[in-house]
Amino acid sequence: MLSMPKIVAGNQINYSHLIDNLIRKPGAFKNYKYRDSLYPHPVYKQTYELLEQDSTSHVKDYLNVLYLAKYYGQQAVTTLLQDRLKIGDSVKFITSGEFEKQIKVVPAAQPPVVEGSALKQPSLAAFDKLLSNRSTLCN
Repeated sequence: MLSMPKIVAGNQINYSHLIDNLIRKPGAFKNYKYRDSLYPHPVYKQTYELLEQDSTSHVKDYLNVLYLAKYYGQQAVTTLLQDRLKIGDSVKFITSGEFEKQIKVVPAAQPPVVEGSALKQPSLAAFDKLLSNRSTLCN
């Protein structure tokens, strides 16, 4: 079950629901009405703005960052972006393909395991009992 915080103002859009389509049509991102919702952390917006200044393919590069965040974990990508912004070479790092190589070394994000969440196997005897009751009810 998913629980989400109540939105007081604005929109909340999960980039992971859209990124696969945006990768195929990157031009849609530039004029997307809810584009500001596609920055899951302030470092992503900073990255996009830096890419916009220095890269001719800034939209594709940024969408690739979001794509990697979806498939390799947002936390890993956020940490790597923050580290590179501190150094000051984030644009060259992302556009050269080194970013993708380095993030792929990180194991893909796995959903957290909640203790005690193992499902119990149902007893087949219970189904047999239901079926036998059904035959007596139908007659």
